[in-house]
Order: sequence, then C-alpha cells, then structure tokens
Amino acid sequence: MWKEVIDASPNIWSSIGNTTPNLERCLTKPENAPLMVALRLTQPHTNRELLNWDRSLEVISRWGIADVDSHVEGARKERYLSALEANPAPMLRSLNLTDYDHNAPYGVEIDLFRGVAPRFRELRLHGISPKNWDSPFFSNLRLLSLSRIHGPTMEQFLEILEACSCLESLTLSFFHVNGNVSALEPRRAVNLLSLDSLGISGLAPATIKFLLRTIKAPFCRDFSIQPARYMGYQDAATCSECINVAFTSFLTTAEDVRVTISTKPSRVYVRATERDKDGVFSVRLAGYSAHSVWSTFVPLLFPETSPVTIELAFGSGDPNVLLETSAWTLHGVWKIVLGLGAERVIQELAVAKAIDDGFRWMWPRLYELSVDGVDGEELLRMLEARAEAVTSGRMLDDQQQRPVPLKLLALGRSCKVSPTILEDIRRFVGEVQTENPD
Repeated sequence: MWKEVIDASPNIWSSIGNTTPNLERCLTKPENAPLMVALRLTQPHTNRELLNWDRSLEVISRWGIADVDSHVEGARKERYLSALEANPAPMLRSLNLTDYDHNAPYGVEIDLFRGVAPRFRELRLHGISPKNWDSPFFSNLRLLSLSRIHGPTMEQFLEILEACSCLESLTLSFFHVNGNVSALEPRRAVNLLSLDSLGISGLAPATIKFLLRTIKAPFCRDFSIQPARYMGYQDAATCSECINVAFTSFLTTAEDVRVTISTKPSRVYVRATERDKDGVFSVRLAGYSAHSVWSTFVPLLFPETSPVTIELAFGSGDPNVLLETSAWTLHGVWKIVLGLGAERVIQELAVAKAIDDGFRWMWPRLYELSVDGVDGEELLRMLEARAEAVTSGRMLDDQQQRPVPLKLLALGRSCKVSPTILEDIRRFVGEVQTENPD
C-alpha cells in the first residue's frame, strides 16, 4: 500500500541533485511539479555527478527551488553558463547561485534565463552578475543576497530596493557599486519597513555610509557591519565613522536589536538584545578594538541612564580598552559577566594603581558579577579594594552617589578558588554561586 502512495505522490520525487540515483525516474514521477534542485560540481567528479549535472540543467524550466554551486572551469563551465542563459525558468521562486572563478574575483556577467523573469521570493548570487540590473527579477523579493559581483550604479540599486518594499533580509558582501559614491548627492529615503536583517561586509566605507543614510528600516533587529580593509588592516577611525552613521541614521533604537561589528584583524562583536523584565539592556562583547570605536559606539547604543548588562568574553589583549572611562557610561552598568580569557581584566581591576584613579572603573552601580577562568586570590583582592572604596566614601558614581554593594557573585567551573579563599570572598558579597565541583 505504501508503495502505491509513494508512487502517486509527485512531491516526494521532486528533489534532485547531482548524486541522485535513478535521476530519470525522479524527473518523470513529479510530472509538472516544480523541482527542488541541489547541484554542486567540483573537480574531480564522478560520471554520475557529471551526467546528473547535465541532465538537471536541461530541465531548468521546471526548477522551483534551486541551489547551484559550481567549481568547474573551461568547457564545462561554458556549457553551464550557456544553460543558465539559454533556458527560461518561469517556475523558479528561490535561487541560490554560486560560481567560483579565481580569474574573475568579482564574478562573471550573464543574461540569466533569457531575461524571462521568474517571480523570485529569494535570490542569492555569489560570483555571478546579471547583465541587466533593470530586470523584473529584482522586484517583490523577501530575501536578497549579493556577494562578489559587479554591481549596478547606486541609483539602480536603490531602485531595486524600492521595488522590494517587503524585503526582510538584505546581505551585501564585496558588492562593487559602479560610479563614484562619494560624489553622490543625498536623495530621497528608501523605506524598508519589513527589513529585519541587514548584513554588510567588504564594501567601501563611502558606500556603507551612503546606504545607511538612505535606507530607513526602523524595525531592523539584526545588523552586522564590516567595512572593507585597506593595506591589510581596518582603520579604526573609518570603522568608527561607519558605526556612527549606523546608529544615528539607520538604527533608531537600541531595544531588541542584535548588532555585530567586525574590524579585522581585531574583531568586535556587539550583541544587544531586548530589555529584560527589569528594563536592563544586555550586551555581549568579544574581542578588542581601538578606543575610538568604543567611545563612538557605546554612547550611541545606550542612553546615559539605561542600566546595562555586559558580558565580556575577551581573549588576550589590552584590558585598558575596557577600563577607559571615556568609552563607557559606567554608572549604568548593573551586571558584568567575565568569561574565559578575561584573566587580565581581573588582574587590572586588582592593582593598586587603579585604586588611586578613583574607582570609576569599578562600575558603582554594579550589583552582580559573574566570572570564569580567573584566580581566586586576584578576585579577592579586587573585592577587597572595592569594599574599601565603598566604606571610605572614595568611590562615587557620576552623580556623586555611593556605589551599591555587590549582591551576587557567580563563579564558573574554571575558577581557581580554594575553600579558604571562598570563605574570604563571601565576606564581601551578599551571595556566592559556584559551579566548581570542589
């Protein structure tokens, strides 16, 4: 009975690929149902992969969802590109097209599907550029991803965005815009009210700033930016400028937004999630970057009076980036989580020199601290210094108020804390939670 049901269900047979056995049967069973195609051809390849690849290209007109990844060169590549140009694809709704060519870093240009426009909902192009950027392909999209391709002019691209008013996800990576963007005059805004995710990497800073000043997406909740690098590194001032534009023009609120910023070779990942029940923002920082990045970023993201939860997952680096008073609205920090690799931060907090600097780095409103991978003696010295500052009145916040006592200290499994040190730590904290099996 089940065999009869399977034979009578065309959708079961509609998924094909270059390793699918008995491909011809899969092509006849679905009748006229759209095909879900997943093709990947590399060098070397088997006879079956080659035959299935060629046969699948012959039925492009039946593609409904296609994920095609080509790593071939020479005559094989020419036949593949010719097939994409010569055949219309009226049933296609989702296309992920990838072509790797070391001789063409920004991809090849072809006239996709004879210009017969399928009604795309999702379009991802990597290494393949359409010759005609005015194509109806670029309308009513919900997802658009363009990577390592020759782009249109900026005006053409903005017209594409205007034709995709329901766009939910936009990703641009090493997307080359034709023309001098720096010379462009401001134009009317492009409103993308449905945009939830925007990712930009490898674009020139001028292009990034122009896009962020022009696109209005007030409900975007997932934003990542990595400007193109020059001379092997990313200039901190340039990145700061892009971040400044992002938070003054593009991101209009810090609530319920996830932000990722990368400035290779030093990486910065910033994650801000929605407020918790107490109205506290949460931000996760991993890695270090130049001071100018933080001094620009933090005041824009967090209002001065907003309580903030900060999670620090630093590796090796200069803890002074964290401790710079000019870079943080310190009195708003309520909770700090120091992850593995943050030993130097604790060491810096425990030294006498920092005590003489007025304890601003101690975060006066801090009431909860979570640490992992730190030494118990250094942690104890830090808590002793903070307690002495609290009782002496020498540690005041920006509003000349005494700091709050530390209510909770959570110790991770990798903390090296002896029972004796643990008892001493308890004298300075309302409650200690430990995962250490000892």
